[in-house]
Amino acid sequence: MNAQWELPGFSLDTSLLWNAKEGPRSADVEAGRLRSADQRLREKFHSGSVGFYDRAGEKTDLTPVLACAKKLRHDFQAALILGIGGSYLGAASAIQAVGDGEFPLTWVSNIDPAAIRQARQRLSERKHATLVISKSGNTTETLAAFYHFSPELDPKGFVILTDPKTGELRRLTRENGWNSLEVPPNVGGRFSVLTPVGLLPCALGGVDTEALLRGAQKMHSLLEEIGRASCRERVSSPV
Repeated sequence: MNAQWELPGFSLDTSLLWNAKEGPRSADVEAGRLRSADQRLREKFHSGSVGFYDRAGEKTDLTPVLACAKKLRHDFQAALILGIGGSYLGAASAIQAVGDGEFPLTWVSNIDPAAIRQARQRLSERKHATLVISKSGNTTETLAAFYHFSPELDPKGFVILTDPKTGELRRLTRENGWNSLEVPPNVGGRFSVLTPVGLLPCALGGVDTEALLRGAQKMHSLLEEIGRASCRERVSSPV
């Protein structure tokens, strides 16, 4: 690979980046590191300590998600969704790509004054349900936005998406009897788009969640086949 970029006051030359003799590491060393990392990650998948990868290949029960979405769309005119990072990016991207736009969603992913003003304006125009999303249940920005808006919101429209046992949001949910869907403990927030974290907003936004999961399952099967083929190649042609 021989690439070079030039900008005023800046230059970047990557021509030696992957050079086995002159680059930062030899090809054999890099191959060994990659095999070791792949093995450690697969061990975590098989042990269940990391759950995001196999969720795509599992049969997910959408019944509670679809039932919740149907009720919210019936009882409310729009939804306010509070979450940051992985708690909103995946679903927001899917909805932007293939959502139907019939049920307006307002996302508040930080406490920027402009975002808060826009959300407040929309709350004054429609009756909103509220999704509060935090894997840990302790995300500062999400809790701050929830505490800020909650006096103006209908608790009957609250749906809390968080860890099944721990965190501030779980405590509040128990004490107040709010509706809740669980985030699997072995799925990190940034990988949670195929859990209720992503599936409920997608269902509200008009995404065909059944088709979404079928596509994820097909991709999972394809990746598994690629992985098996790679293993066969390594066995027949060891480095």
